[in-house]
Amino acid sequence: MFLNKTNSKTLSEVIAMKPSIQPLLQWLLNPHPRVTNPEKIQRSRLLSTILLGQILVIVVILAFVLRADQNDITEPIVRGAFLLAGIAVIMYIVNRFGNKHHCTIKKIYH
Repeated sequence: MFLNKTNSKTLSEVIAMKPSIQPLLQWLLNPHPRVTNPEKIQRSRLLSTILLGQILVIVVILAFVLRADQNDITEPIVRGAFLLAGIAVIMYIVNRFGNKHHCTIKKIYH
């Protein structure tokens, strides 16, 4: 749709055209202000993007599965998907507030 020979636009150009979307994406992806290292900011934004994409995909799949058969909510696979979505949400929140060191195994053992 956006990538044809007459109208070749990147995702950032499309987002720039929609000023109402840009502040929302900035708010969702930017880490806590105490993260000042540009490399860490970039890694944090990438992790936030991946986690939000994962959460979105899981929620959409769960919505389709549960819409088809509401009794599937007791199935182990569906429960595992809820658990995976919960873990992704927790990881997103920890990343968003700049507390990545709480998730590392090294910190647990010290």
